Amino acid sequence: MSGLHARSAFTFLSPRNGLLLLAGLMVASGLAIIMVSTGSFDQWHTFFNLEQIPFKNNWMKLPTSIPIDLKLTVKLFVMVNIVIGFVLLDRTILRPIFQKRAERFS
Repeated sequence: MSGLHARSAFTFLSPRNGLLLLAGLMVASGLAIIMVSTGSFDQWHTFFNLEQIPFKNNWMKLPTSIPIDLKLTVKLFVMVNIVIGFVLLDRTILRPIFQKRAERFS
């Protein structure tokens, strides 16, 4: 009865869903790292052709194409996945462990 005034902890993800999402992020990042390290994206460059856009603009001069390096794009994807993975690791695994430990010693 003494703990009725305390708010319950808000859980954003259930531990099971968080672990599944974390495992999926690890698999996607691992596959992308393997593909980058084997050179799958070394020769992949693409260009967006801006001359095909049905938009006529007399005020701005648009370039004819924008080069995109897919190797850099995949590296950025892996970095974002790693950051999201660390956040999920903290929320689903580390925070509950340290909360239980703090409650036990207090």
